Amino acid sequence: MKITWADLLELGEEIFIIWTGTSELKWAETAWQKLEEQGFTSYKDDLQKHIVLLRFFILGVMYREFCQMAFEEPADLDISYWLDILEGEGLYLSPFRLGQIADSQYRIDEALDAETVEELLPSIVSDLMEEQRDIVFSGLKVGFGSESLLFAHLWLSARSYDDDDDDDDDDDDKPRETVEEVLASVTYDKMPAFQWVSQRMPSL
Repeated sequence: MKITWADLLELGEEIFIIWTGTSELKWAETAWQKLEEQGFTSYKDDLQKHIVLLRFFILGVMYREFCQMAFEEPADLDISYWLDILEGEGLYLSPFRLGQIADSQYRIDEALDAETVEELLPSIVSDLMEEQRDIVFSGLKVGFGSESLLFAHLWLSARSYDDDDDDDDDDDDKPRETVEEVLASVTYDKMPAFQWVSQRMPSL
């Protein structure tokens, strides 16, 4: 079993639309598909399903952090609201399952009761999704081909994103910057974000 982009479309629209929407969502869908190709969106049981959902959350955080590094756009993370949207899509991060993940990853000595976990849910999700950051980055690096190519596609997503490199003449009068052009001119304005991606997109 796996969680597809279609399963998370409403949440994806909330997380990834920063400006126009189309190019950012196309990047996010492509990124999730690349993770899917490597098995990072698949699960065998409910516990693994929760881990996959945490990967989607951290993918969104990483994208928003990139926009902050590249374009000084505040990340504005609202985990509580994201959780509400997720539940509206028929998916749910169970406090009990998150408690199990926390126990196994942080080796908590005392079990957290469900009520306490519910109250702390946004902060627990924030902590647990960070545990998936390096896995997601590795998947993106492999999926896009390299750190440099990952940066280029991220950069283009804020303007116009064309993963297939097709020549679309229908809606743009000005030529689109290509992946090759982005990498050929890593100028001063690109450097902070480029270096951040090269450092494996650490938490800001």
